[in-house]
Parts: sequence; C-alpha cells; structure tokens
Amino acid sequence: MRLMKKAILLLTVAMAVVLAGCGSGNKEIERVRAEQKRGLNQIREQVQVLSTQVRRLHEDVRELENDVFDIRARLGSGRGVARATGGATDPGDEIGVEPVAADSLEALAAEVTKVRADMARLRQEIIDERETAELRDPRKTWEAMNDPEKLTWRVDRFARIHGKEMKDEVTRQEFLADVAVFKEQIDERAGLTQEQLLEHYRTRITERVNTETNDRLRKWYEQQLRTLNTGQAKVVENQVKTFVRYDNVQGLKEIATKYNISNEELRDNGLQSYGGAYGWR
Repeated sequence: MRLMKKAILLLTVAMAVVLAGCGSGNKEIERVRAEQKRGLNQIREQVQVLSTQVRRLHEDVRELENDVFDIRARLGSGRGVARATGGATDPGDEIGVEPVAADSLEALAAEVTKVRADMARLRQEIIDERETAELRDPRKTWEAMNDPEKLTWRVDRFARIHGKEMKDEVTRQEFLADVAVFKEQIDERAGLTQEQLLEHYRTRITERVNTETNDRLRKWYEQQLRTLNTGQAKVVENQVKTFVRYDNVQGLKEIATKYNISNEELRDNGLQSYGGAYGWR
C-alpha cells in the first residue's frame, strides 16, 4: 500500500511538471513523459501484486471457512460423545475468538497463516480424542480382534507407542520382532478361505480331543468339534470367527506376558489379551 501511495505521488508530481513546463524545450517534455510512463508502470505492477495477494487471501479465507465447517461438525459429534460419557464441558465453550490486528495485506496474510495452523492443531486434537475414545470402547475392541485390518492398525499403533517407552534397545528390537511375527500370523489367517479355516480348526481341535488329559477341557473341545461338524453354515461361520479371535487374543497374551504389559495398558490402546477359552493354544 505504501508503494502505491508513492507511485500516485510520483504521478501527481509528474503531471505538475508537465503543466508547468509547457513552455520548455522538447527534451524536458520528453523527460517528463518518460517519468510519467515509469510512474504508470509502477502503479500497474503494484496493482498486479496487490491483486495476487488479495486473490491468495480469498483462497485462504475459503480454506478457513471449510476448516471451521469441518471442526464444527467434529465438535458437534464430540458433544454427543461427551454427553454419553458424562463429560462436563463442551470443547466449543473453551475456544476464544480474538480480533485480528493487521494494518497491511502482509500482516493479514501472516494472521491467516497463524489461524490456519491453529485450526490444523485443533482438528488433530479432535481426531486424537475421538480415536482414543474409540480405542477404549470394549465393543469396538472385541470387533477389532476379528478384523485383520483394524487389528493390524491397532497393533502397529501400540508397538510404536510402547516401543518408544522401552529403555533397552535390545529388548525394544526383540519386542518389535515379536510384534512382526504376530502380524504375520494375522495375515496368514486372513489369507485363508472359510473352508481352509474350518479344516484347520477341525484338525487342531481333534488333536486336542485326542491328547488332552484334563477331562473338563477334553469335554469342552469335544463340544467345539461337534459344533464345527453340525453343517449349519451360519453356526460354523460364527464358531470359526470365534476361534480366529481366540488365536489373536492368545498371540497378544503371549507378547504381554513376555514384556510385562498389563491388560489395562492393552485395553487403553484398543487391544485385548483376555477373553479367550481357558487352555486355548
């Protein structure tokens, strides 16, 4: 804006010189005309720069409006979660709005950039909060224990968080290796068809029936085998899903036992190491 004012002043002076120098020689007239032309060019350049800055600011404002709309939607969802969980405060009530102090386009652009950064941080905080709430939902955890994609994501997240807390590098690397093996087991089971899973568990449970010395456990495995042999598609499918979940629970239980990870820590991260059948291997 200051450059524009300077250019306008220069143009005014140039015009005054033209009027005052009508009686001077041609060289003087040409010099004044050249100055006038330079002044006009400067004005055009400044107008172009200002137009570009204004256009960019308009784009930033539109993005901010989209951010505000998105965050309002998230906050609206968050209010529902807060009421369901007994939350006492509304996140929207804690957001203060201050007037923007800017006396130039450059300062305004800087303020817009700052607000956008604040919006991004707020959006991430809301995402993290909702993610944590979902991870601590027992029902969703139970569902995830039989969903390879969701379970793998949760295991990766937990390994990243818990691994950072391990002081001993050798232990940390061993922990990550065990987690990698567990994830491979998840992938292997996910790659089997329903028929292959059925045959796998039928063979496995038959072996347990034939080798189990505990009478109570043997009877339990006999009952599981009878269920698999019913031939009722839906019953068999549900039973196979239960066995897959048992295997996932057992895999987590073995890792948790080896590295002294509590059930509470796993639960807070959306994982489960209990709830399987007694004696399931």
